[in-house]
Amino acid sequence: MSNRISLSNRLSKIASFVEEGDIVADIGADHGYLSMYLAQKYNHKGYATEYGKGPFYKLIDNVEENNLQNLVECYQADGLEGLREDVNTLIIAGMGGRTIKDILCRKPKDLVNINKIIVEPQSEAFLVRDSLMERGFKIDHEEYLLERGKAYPLIVAIKGAEENSYEDYELEFGRISLKNKDKVLFDYLNRTKNLLSKVEENGQLNPKSKVELELCRKALKQY
Repeated sequence: MSNRISLSNRLSKIASFVEEGDIVADIGADHGYLSMYLAQKYNHKGYATEYGKGPFYKLIDNVEENNLQNLVECYQADGLEGLREDVNTLIIAGMGGRTIKDILCRKPKDLVNINKIIVEPQSEAFLVRDSLMERGFKIDHEEYLLERGKAYPLIVAIKGAEENSYEDYELEFGRISLKNKDKVLFDYLNRTKNLLSKVEENGQLNPKSKVELELCRKALKQY
C-alpha cells in the first residue's frame, strides 16, 4: 500500500497543469515525487527520468518504497533520449534555461508526439520561450512562482504557432505574465530596476546590466 504523496507549493502548481489523459514524462525527475503524485491522482502510467547514476537509483528506490513501480516507469536518460512513444506531455522543471533549450532542440523529432510542455526554467527563460516557439509550440499559460525569495516562471506550451512575434521584453519576462500583471513578476521587476538604477547613477553599470535595466523598464510600462 503506497502512502499518499504530498507536494511542495511549487510542484503542486506544476502538477495542476496536468490533465486526465496526459501521459507524462518528467525529465530530470529528482526524487520522483511529482510522477508518483500524478500516478496516484490519475491511476495511469507515467515516466520519470534521471541522468546521473546516483539520482537514478534514488529515484527507483523512492518509487519502489511507495509501491508505484507499476505506474511510474523509471529510466536513465540524457534529456529526451529514449522517450517512450506514448508520451504526449513533458515536464522539465528546476533546470537552467540553457539546459532546457538544449533538451528541446537536440532532436526535433523527439517532440513529434508531444502536445504539451510544462517547463520551469531557473535562469535565462528567454532561451526557453524562443526554443518552444522555434519547435512549433505556443505559450498557453505562464505565471511566476516565488521560491526561497526568488521568482521563477512556470510556462505551459501547447502545439501551435504564436499569432504575433514577441518583443524583446516579452521574450525576457513573458507576454502572458505581463498581460496578466503578474504580482510576483512585478515585484521582481521593481527590485531589479531599483537596484540597477542605483548602480547606473554611480556610472558602474556594465553593458549586460544596461540591457537588463532597459528590458525591466519596458516591462514595467505594461503594468
